[in-house]
Amino acid sequence: MLSKLRMFKQIFPGLSVRKHLECGAFTKLAWKERKNRIEKILVLDGDNNLSGLAIRDSSFQDAEKFAMLSLKDGSLPESIHWRVYLELADLAKRSNRFEEARRLYQEVYKLQPYASQGWLEFSKLEEECGNMSACAKILSAGLEYCEYSENLLTRAIKHEEKRGNLCRAREFLSRLKHVGIEKVWRTVLEGAMLEARAGNDVMARRVLKYLMHH
Repeated sequence: MLSKLRMFKQIFPGLSVRKHLECGAFTKLAWKERKNRIEKILVLDGDNNLSGLAIRDSSFQDAEKFAMLSLKDGSLPESIHWRVYLELADLAKRSNRFEEARRLYQEVYKLQPYASQGWLEFSKLEEECGNMSACAKILSAGLEYCEYSENLLTRAIKHEEKRGNLCRAREFLSRLKHVGIEKVWRTVLEGAMLEARAGNDVMARRVLKYLMHH
């Protein structure tokens, strides 16, 4: 119990358990996400011929200040600014500054709408906060740009199933009809599992048989 309390203070600084329950951030999904990433501060890889930039400060605040300065002083190429905003949004989310996180995620998809990571993380934020409709809208918007992203498609299908909207989930699956199965087999498999969970055993077997032969 004591270790759990200590972990709570690390991951959710400044807020009581009641406050987190009230804002919807103290869910199993939110806890797992924060626990898995608590040690990560901000690490940018060496994409776009960048030699590499790593922020390993023990303070989230120092990491944020360093990242914002790097965005403003021109030391980073504009092509990776969206990655910095993505990490800043994650830091804001872990500090329970949800409105700021939303604003930063919006910067991500404005700069790079074809990066599925931004849409995916933004949708997770809204789901963790209990905004299921907002989460669905973000996933749909993301799929306008990343039409065949398996991560986005799978999440969108599971989300609509969770909301009891199986018709919408099947709509997402229907867009895969003319795509090579080698590119989307994981999403098609999720479709088979969806049908099985819905009690449509015949359709589930048909899809699984199709996957086995391709």
